[in-house]
Amino acid sequence: MFLAQSVTNLPPIVIGILLSNADAGVYSAGMKLIFLLLLIDRILNALFLPAATRYAVSRPAEFPALLSAVLTAVVVFIVPVLIGTCIVAGPVILLVFGPGYEGAAPVVCVLTGYVLLTLINSILTCTLVAFGRTRTYSIIVGGGALILCVTVIAFTAFFGATGAGAGVVAGEGVILYFLGRAVIRVAPLPTFSFFLKPAIACAVMGASSLALAGTSPLISLAGSSVLFVIVLISIRGIPAEEIRYLRERLV
Repeated sequence: MFLAQSVTNLPPIVIGILLSNADAGVYSAGMKLIFLLLLIDRILNALFLPAATRYAVSRPAEFPALLSAVLTAVVVFIVPVLIGTCIVAGPVILLVFGPGYEGAAPVVCVLTGYVLLTLINSILTCTLVAFGRTRTYSIIVGGGALILCVTVIAFTAFFGATGAGAGVVAGEGVILYFLGRAVIRVAPLPTFSFFLKPAIACAVMGASSLALAGTSPLISLAGSSVLFVIVLISIRGIPAEEIRYLRERLV
């Protein structure tokens, strides 16, 4: 709860003190869109934790395969959503909050990094809980929350409202590092090569969105999404049997 409150309430307070109330409002507008994306994290937790606990207790030797499949699914299905969010952040902010809040679009783009990191952290957290390492988890998250407070204050002081978002991402990254070190003691983590094909498809989508940045956001979103799907299918970024594997174990 302390970590959640640090992410939600600390940045606007720090921005209000170090910058202005207007900057705090801009940050809060961007964070409200991020809250919608965080619903994915809640759903993922509800699906993965029961399966993780079941495998940790009855089939621990099969747990690494489940963990690898879930992490791959995050790259394949969530990263494109986050890229798409960055593409349409400006028009959506303008539509929802109106003129004067355009500065929230960069905040949204930066905080998509937080969404990705917190999704991965949730998977690692479920792993630790499933294997009974709740004390380790508590220490990491408690210390990580304090580090996040420091990074938010420091980044806000140097880089403004967008820097507050970067501070949140940096703090979450530190937590990810320590959670990863704790998880490898109970289950091996997949190497980067395991994510190489999905990562290539995501990189193509990101590059194409930059190339189409001068066009309409809808054109950029549609074009980059089509390229992502084409590349993902052509290089078999996530085989159909892996999707079936996840559906059978999580749903």
